Amino acid sequence: MGSACSGKLKLKERRFLILGLDGAGKKTLLGKLGCGEPQHHALFEGFDWWNVQNGRCNFVSWNLGTDATKPENKPKYKDMFRNTVGIIFVIDSSNRDRFEEVKTEFWKIINDKCLRDFALLVFANKQDVQGAASEDDIKSFIYLWNVRRNKWNIQASSFKNGDGLEAGLTWLDNETGKNVRK
Repeated sequence: MGSACSGKLKLKERRFLILGLDGAGKKTLLGKLGCGEPQHHALFEGFDWWNVQNGRCNFVSWNLGTDATKPENKPKYKDMFRNTVGIIFVIDSSNRDRFEEVKTEFWKIINDKCLRDFALLVFANKQDVQGAASEDDIKSFIYLWNVRRNKWNIQASSFKNGDGLEAGLTWLDNETGKNVRK
């Protein structure tokens, strides 16, 4: 993401949402993407979010599956979807006990009318943990092949040691850069 988001190319600002359950690695990813510590914000009680700016790219993250993200609260945070060109959905591949919850939250995002025509990158994170589900296992479990209206990619990763990060972000940069050139 470095070259495209650094401002060297003539790109409009791009917004990416980094979503997933708590403990999946979203804040670790934010730390790898930004210049400095992720900034913490509270939109309303119980809805905490973080962001980092990297050149012309703004990365925004919050936890799914919390009381704050229940449907009745969506009007309070739906403006955060505005100008989103890409979604990074982070899955803790080592925590199979939460895969049903992951699938539920994943499909809420995919079916959300506020989020159409975006590039979708799924990071199968924590591949460094013994027994972690593979890319193919996760693809099958969440029915990723059923995503029809968005271009998508799944990338095995370990944010802890950086594995898979560059490959996934390069794909996302290529997909989102096509639609945002001035």
